[in-house]
Amino acid sequence: MATRNRTITLSTTNAAAGDVLELTRTDTNAYTVAVVNGGVGGGTLYTMPVSSAANVRACFDGNNWLLRSVSTW
Repeated sequence: MATRNRTITLSTTNAAAGDVLELTRTDTNAYTVAVVNGGVGGGTLYTMPVSSAANVRACFDGNNWLLRSVSTW
């Protein structure tokens, strides 16, 4: 169980253009999970809200991870 806000940085190491990552958070605790692009552009792609399960899909374009879809429940 998470006890604080978390950050997940998507690495570009060994990533190839067209790669897709899907992250699923099934817990509903009172903390956020930030999904961050580890590419040259940097920045937060999405922050999963508190008390909500979420699914985030990102695609690598050769330089950066780009947000493709989000669903929460």
